[in-house]
Amino acid sequence: MEGNTDHWNEKRQRIYDWMVANDQISFADLYKGAVINLCTRTPGYVRFVSHAVRDLMNGMAASKKEINRGQTQYVQIVNTLFVSWSKHNLPRGSESFEAADSVVTESPDLLIPNEVVGHIQTLLREHEQGRRRSEDSPYLFFEMFLPNAVSRDAIPEPYPTQDALLRLGRFEYKDLVQITDK
Repeated sequence: MEGNTDHWNEKRQRIYDWMVANDQISFADLYKGAVINLCTRTPGYVRFVSHAVRDLMNGMAASKKEINRGQTQYVQIVNTLFVSWSKHNLPRGSESFEAADSVVTESPDLLIPNEVVGHIQTLLREHEQGRRRSEDSPYLFFEMFLPNAVSRDAIPEPYPTQDALLRLGRFEYKDLVQITDK
C-alpha cells in the first residue's frame, strides 16, 4: 500500500488475507478501500465507508453461499404493468387526464384481464422476495462467519444497539476476528 500506512495493521491484514483465502477478493479490496478512506478521511469517506460496510454485511456471506442478491427491478416491472394496463384501457385513477377515465362509475367491481393480473402478481412476488432478502441479510453474515455455527436464534435482532451487543458479551469484536486466527 502506498503512502501513509499507519492505519494498516496486522489485524487488518489478517482480515484482508482471510477474505482473500476464502475467495472473497472483491470484498477484501472493498474492505481495504473502506479502511483507507476511513483513516485518511478522503472527501466522501463517510458515504463510501457506510456503503462498503453494508455491502460487506449483505454481500459477503451471500457470495460465499452462492445466493443471488438481485434487486427487484420495480421500474421495469411497473412499466410492463403500465403498458398492459393501458392496452386494456383500464382506469388510472384521479390523476388521469380524462374525467371518465378517473373512476369506475358503473360497478364497484373492475374486471381485470389475466395478462394484467399476471403483471400484478409478478410485482407482488418480486417485492416479497426482495423484502425477504432484506430481512435475511443481517443474519446471514453472522450465521456464515461466526465460529461454531451459531444458530439464528442466538444472533441479536437486526441492527441492534451497541449496548445490546455488549450486554450479550460473546458478540465482541474479538469473536468476529477469531475466524482470522485459523
